[in-house]
Amino acid sequence: MRRISPFWAVALVLAVLPTTGCLFRTRPVEETYSKAPLQETTQSGLINSINQQAEKIQSLKATVDIDTSVGGAKKGHQTDYKEIRGYVLARKPAMLHMIGCCRSCAQRLSTW
Repeated sequence: MRRISPFWAVALVLAVLPTTGCLFRTRPVEETYSKAPLQETTQSGLINSINQQAEKIQSLKATVDIDTSVGGAKKGHQTDYKEIRGYVLARKPAMLHMIGCCRSCAQRLSTW
């Protein structure tokens, strides 16, 4: 019986891997519209509301799952990429850190 060389086995796995959908997935997208009632305000009213809420926050620590997508309703299709686990650390007045953890390569992607 003939044995398959390791080179051909690795080449076969690499050729089949993109078809499994584990790295990204493309699908059609339909346009959706919100049925929520619209509110009216002025620009200064909106700015004041946001500033009042922001003054109450002094620090933030969050664990996030980042789902990235490309495309949408205007293009007619959407490509979803694999989820990335991350951490957001913020403290007033000027500190913001975002750390993304790449699952497949076990590395951290940092933004300072």
